[in-house]
Amino acid sequence: MRHSRRSSVDDVTWLSTRLRGADQRELAAALSSPQEALTSGILDSLICMTICDDDGEPVAMYGVTRGVDPLIGHPWLLGSPKLLTIASTFLRESKTAVETLHEAGNFPLLLNYAASFNTVHLTWLKWCGFTLCKNMNVNGTPFVGFYRIQNV
Repeated sequence: MRHSRRSSVDDVTWLSTRLRGADQRELAAALSSPQEALTSGILDSLICMTICDDDGEPVAMYGVTRGVDPLIGHPWLLGSPKLLTIASTFLRESKTAVETLHEAGNFPLLLNYAASFNTVHLTWLKWCGFTLCKNMNVNGTPFVGFYRIQNV
């Protein structure tokens, strides 16, 4: 993305107190804090990027981790409400960024899950070509799986 760069520890500090309410609730359901999740994102991801607004302020972080199966990548994104201030650019460049996640680990399949109430996130995932699949319960909260097969 035009407003993206490699993530830093400073981005974790900045964003951990500014995440969207839905992202905070999703993390709480998964028994994680924003600080823990974003730190894990930097440490565990093959690629971890920060999206910035026009003033250079971090508004989201995203990346992809490798799971048990080396052909499956687990994408993630956590953002602040200010991500909406660059919505047009974000949407326009999201599909290319998702392809970059496939390429980061040579993953033909990207797979993860999101809280069912996180409708903004689920709508964005569909926009990016992900398919929603299996519903599941995570610590009493409904979640839905999502996947995307790389275009070859």
